[in-house]
Amino acid sequence: MKFRTINVENKAYKGKVKPFIGAKQLLLVCGFAQSEAGLVLEEGADASLLAYTKGKLEAALVAG
Repeated sequence: MKFRTINVENKAYKGKVKPFIGAKQLLLVCGFAQSEAGLVLEEGADASLLAYTKGKLEAALVAG
């Protein structure tokens, strides 16, 4: 459950995710939903889509 909720008021989110254009939209497309608690991973989220997206982001970071 810890990794299914992202507190958008958190210092880490504000420093590492929010500055990137489209980051929140990407999370929403990958299965997160906006809630009072922040961003919450929906029950039926596609785990393969999350893994694929994570791989692409990691590859882009390495490529610089």
